[in-house]
Amino acid sequence: MRADAELPDEFFEIYVVDALMRPVGAVRVSSLIRASRDTPLADIMRAPLILIRNTVVGLQGVPAPVQEAARGMGFTPLQTLLKVELPLA
Repeated sequence: MRADAELPDEFFEIYVVDALMRPVGAVRVSSLIRASRDTPLADIMRAPLILIRNTVVGLQGVPAPVQEAARGMGFTPLQTLLKVELPLA
């Protein structure tokens, strides 16, 4: 099954969590099936969840006065996110 060419390129993911149940990455089932048994999980794990988690932490660290200033200047929530919060995160 590991070498079967009829498998789709990507399907379903297993989310990998640390001991505190925080997401640390994801592994496509298709990658897991195709990998040899001695392949470390870290070698096939995708890490975008780490980036997402770090971005969320960065967004939470944007000072409230900065967000209030953006609202006071008439920024929409999307403009505030894209022009103020993300650059500071």
